[in-house]
Amino acid sequence: MGSATRQRNRQIKVRLNEAEYTAVITLARQHDLPPSTYLREVGLEHRPRSTIDAQAVERIARLHGDLGRTAGLLKLWLTTPEVPAPSRRMVNDLLSDLAALRVEILATIERL
Repeated sequence: MGSATRQRNRQIKVRLNEAEYTAVITLARQHDLPPSTYLREVGLEHRPRSTIDAQAVERIARLHGDLGRTAGLLKLWLTTPEVPAPSRRMVNDLLSDLAALRVEILATIERL
């Protein structure tokens, strides 16, 4: 019978000073939620879920897959006699790409 948003037709007004307002806005942004949703979640003793965390985990999973594929290519080059041996430059470029992916994964994890 209607969406949850339409069923929410009651309001509570809250007066905040500037510091409190800034704190609520900051916390809501950290959880990637509108301030009203954040306050409702906290007020009902729910732990606000952040979509940022889900996005970061998804990004890490993609980067991890890229890292695995790149490492698999290096292994293929080095272990398959039918595949022409890569040049030293190609191997160095690939190792640089692996290092860059690793740095990006670590940076994403640190942001969490």
